Amino acid sequence: MQLSSYAAGLAYERLDEQTVHAAKVRIIDTIGALVGGFAGEPCRIAREVAVQMPNPHGASVIGTNIRTSPDVAAFVNGTTARYVEMNDVYHWPGSAGGHPSDVLMPMFAAAEHAHANGRDFLTAVVLGYEIYLRMSDAVATPGFDCANFCCMGAALGAGKLLGLDAHGLAECLSMAVVPNNALNQARTGHL
Repeated sequence: MQLSSYAAGLAYERLDEQTVHAAKVRIIDTIGALVGGFAGEPCRIAREVAVQMPNPHGASVIGTNIRTSPDVAAFVNGTTARYVEMNDVYHWPGSAGGHPSDVLMPMFAAAEHAHANGRDFLTAVVLGYEIYLRMSDAVATPGFDCANFCCMGAALGAGKLLGLDAHGLAECLSMAVVPNNALNQARTGHL
């Protein structure tokens, strides 16, 4: 309940100017990485899948006129933003590391679907990053994949954008974490 209470209580007004600026830089950087990955074959294939599942009330596949369900839009945009591996990397000593910007595309889809304003989106971005980075600092266990931190940050950020209260955010976090524990075995040996 501690994470969900923190998420529910975070408000744009509590963010300082430096934090808001840092969030904007991360968003712009991730959109730039998405543009760089747009022509990649896996990204094109993901768009071909999305176009087969139209949803005019869903979310956009960035760079196209495709609107699909928020989860599919998040998948396509996330794949495209990561394709060229130009997104941010967290290298704090003793942390698990990883790519905290992976929280952005799921939250972007949730923000669009919920018709959230820019301040709400920036607040969710700060929340997603904060959860990711603090979990990475606290759980630097070999074998526990940093994708788990992305799952937690994206779930809480998207849940906040969808207007969930602390109890709803706790349920959202539970539904994200319980079936999605990624172990580092997927990144071991020959890939």
